[in-house]
Amino acid sequence: DQRLSNIHLGLFADKSMRQIQMSSTALPGSNLVDDLSDQIRVYLRAALAAGETPSIGLWLEADLLTAAMDKTAGVTSQAATLLGLPESTLRRKWQKLKQDSQPVEERGDWTRVARLLPGLLELGSQELLDQTESLLLHIVIDEAPNRNQGAQLMGVSLPTYRRMPASA
Repeated sequence: DQRLSNIHLGLFADKSMRQIQMSSTALPGSNLVDDLSDQIRVYLRAALAAGETPSIGLWLEADLLTAAMDKTAGVTSQAATLLGLPESTLRRKWQKLKQDSQPVEERGDWTRVARLLPGLLELGSQELLDQTESLLLHIVIDEAPNRNQGAQLMGVSLPTYRRMPASA
């Protein structure tokens, strides 16, 4: 690669949704992040009330990857740029997704969340995947009654989940 990035210079972006929220306020449909947050909360509360703990963190990642690949007609370098990922990471995640994905029909009302995700790609925010994961993490911390459920909802191990709040 011939380009220098912020990582080469030791500059790391704030991994909060503030960047998305700030950029979305200037756009039509500036309620997109709020709508996404609300839909995730509605889905999460309904799932927890039904005694379910689906891996919505994995679903969110899968749906964002799919939206980025659809938007770029499968050009992984462009999709990686949209999501703020190295291309090799996107390729690895995409391969895993194609092997492990759960059919959307089995996710119930999650489609309300998934429909909002392509709009996030239009915001042009860097590190979009990390930022949406951070948004989900804050929602899960607020809504999940315990760490075990939080880890299941995020689709990570309990030790990984315990480390997540400190880095979000």
